[in-house]
Amino acid sequence: MQAEVGKEKLEPTIASADQELEAAIRSEFYEDIKEALVPFDRGERKVKQEACDAKIKEALADKFPDTIGDAGDIIYAITKRKSYVVRF
Repeated sequence: MQAEVGKEKLEPTIASADQELEAAIRSEFYEDIKEALVPFDRGERKVKQEACDAKIKEALADKFPDTIGDAGDIIYAITKRKSYVVRF
């Protein structure tokens, strides 16, 4: 089909988070993230997670000024992987 149309196939570029930022979050704040997931009450857990997110972003903003925007996605990924282990 590509030969019929005469166009080159486009290769998508998959964006990934900054590996150094992810390593810093995991090494420095993994226990904080884990502790934020402990409360059973959804409201309390949400408050702790938001405080933890803010703490991480504030602490690493100077070290990773260009990629600190990825911190939320990295924290979310860690949280989702960890929540299964903590809850079950």
